[in-house]
Amino acid sequence: MPTLSESLLFWIVVALQVAGVASVAIAQVSERSWARSVFQHAFFVCLVAVGLATMFAIYLRDPNWLPCAATLGLMSVGATLDLGSHRSAVEF
Repeated sequence: MPTLSESLLFWIVVALQVAGVASVAIAQVSERSWARSVFQHAFFVCLVAVGLATMFAIYLRDPNWLPCAATLGLMSVGATLDLGSHRSAVEF
């Protein structure tokens, strides 16, 4: 039976992952909005939090490090994804 601290750690990790993925989506959607700066700062805070949770889970040898690492990779790729511009290549 898992202890209270293991259950608490699990739910904190789940909440961080949901917040991280949500922050990527919101930062991408609000790219041309007045609140862009606020959502980008929130994304970076979530990115650091997910990174620290991943390192902490690896340090504790907790099996929850793998979903944390996957979320960290998803956030990194999602932040660099450019959905706004559709430029075509210059043809000669």
